[in-house]
Amino acid sequence: MTRVPFTIQAVADEANWRRDLAWPLAPERRADIAERTVTALRAWRKTLVSATDKEIADLASLHLLTIGARAALYAHELSAAELANLKLTGSRPELAALRDGTSLAAPRREFFEAPRRSRIPFARTLRAIRNARRWTPLHRLARAVLTPEAHVLSTGGLLIAAADGRSLSYASPSEMIGQARLTAAPARADAATLAATWARFLVTELDVPERLRERASNLVRLQSEPALARADTDLAGLSTVRDLPRNAWAGSAGSYATRAIGIEILRRGGSVRRFAHGGAVGLDDYGATHALVDMAATSHYTVATEGVLSLLGESAIESAFDGAAPRFEAARGDPKFRAVARRGRPRPAGRPTILYVGTAFSGPLVHVPPIPPDAIYLDWQCRLMDSLAALDADVWCKPHPENPVLSGAQPLPALYPAMDTSFGEALARADIVVFDYCLSTSFWEAVCSDRPIILMDLAGSRWRPQVRAMIDRRCRRIAVSHDSANRPQFDPAELADAVSVTRNADPSEFRRLLAGDA
Repeated sequence: MTRVPFTIQAVADEANWRRDLAWPLAPERRADIAERTVTALRAWRKTLVSATDKEIADLASLHLLTIGARAALYAHELSAAELANLKLTGSRPELAALRDGTSLAAPRREFFEAPRRSRIPFARTLRAIRNARRWTPLHRLARAVLTPEAHVLSTGGLLIAAADGRSLSYASPSEMIGQARLTAAPARADAATLAATWARFLVTELDVPERLRERASNLVRLQSEPALARADTDLAGLSTVRDLPRNAWAGSAGSYATRAIGIEILRRGGSVRRFAHGGAVGLDDYGATHALVDMAATSHYTVATEGVLSLLGESAIESAFDGAAPRFEAARGDPKFRAVARRGRPRPAGRPTILYVGTAFSGPLVHVPPIPPDAIYLDWQCRLMDSLAALDADVWCKPHPENPVLSGAQPLPALYPAMDTSFGEALARADIVVFDYCLSTSFWEAVCSDRPIILMDLAGSRWRPQVRAMIDRRCRRIAVSHDSANRPQFDPAELADAVSVTRNADPSEFRRLLAGDA
């Protein structure tokens, strides 16, 4: 039986882990499982009758999605591994619970931000002044803090640009959650029943043996119940908070605290205006996921430009919402992308500097579409860096900064030269940039520069047709296939040719779409 590391940590325990490396599931199958989890969660939510249950489900949905997608994906990988005579090694508790059925009670995770409780007099006011100063001129600061038209819960470039001329104060989401948790709010919903019905919805379509189906159901139920119970008591506590903002501005709904506060504000008849970040919303073809992750508890949602707004309308994203869709609006460009230098230095005639930009090892998280499994992705990165290093070029990598948090390791800098700078500084030093994942802010920053881009899309990302055509005009795309062991493959000769002929590119199309340039 071939041993295959399931986690980055397990790689260190397998001396010859790359020799017979294989993965039991094809990437297309992994992507399908992840998207089916989104579909199952939406279908389950539609069966809920009471408004309270729906709100609790909406607040907990990010955690339920992670719990469900992880259980479904791991169960299918274990089932396929048995058939392929592969042994997945690693200490992830969910994997052990599904594999041997002896640790079902162990894997309970605390997902929720720690609440903040101020003990210093006037600390809240001082915090509001300090934060409001980021978007408010000094002569209007007192009015913004004392009589605001809305409160900012979290910031971003689009929000700060839109705040110009508005009277906006700041309110700390963690403080409001802390205040809500001071109330001994009784449970209003049956979290155990909600968790059990969600588990049944998820496992209905799992194509795995019955023992794995039963273990997956138990795992989802055990992990979902505390998430739903916490969502219940937090919303109950927030309903007693008197000084909650009437109107709020915020970034993505991916933060638990800002999502909870948004749900309560909307319940009271207020408004929650959110602002896109990262660049992909409206450009890719994952509307149901964005509706669930970015746009929950939202009355108004602002994208970068009228061009993005038009693409979002064509995607029919309104159908992805179980209730009323937000009102979608357009800004005049995202300052983050406008700040990217339009023109860099010409590519030198000699050895170019090549920068490989990787994404994160996802650890226990599951993205849509999924990032490759840890061992498969690390093997790919090594083979890619070796091929680049064989060229007449200076080669650097830019690992994702969240790797130590998500997976507990940052393996690539121990093997290859790495740029330990901000991405903007690394982009300015590069003559050619290589990406293997394009659903990232870094990718959109790069296409707004004139740096040549080589794209090897491991995730097989889906785009709006117009955007895919733009990407193909802007980037040199290298085909990625998968062998019988489900390892991604590329042609080193094609990569070498791309490096040799790539020249500075025209970013105008993407700058008009994202930065709002004329």
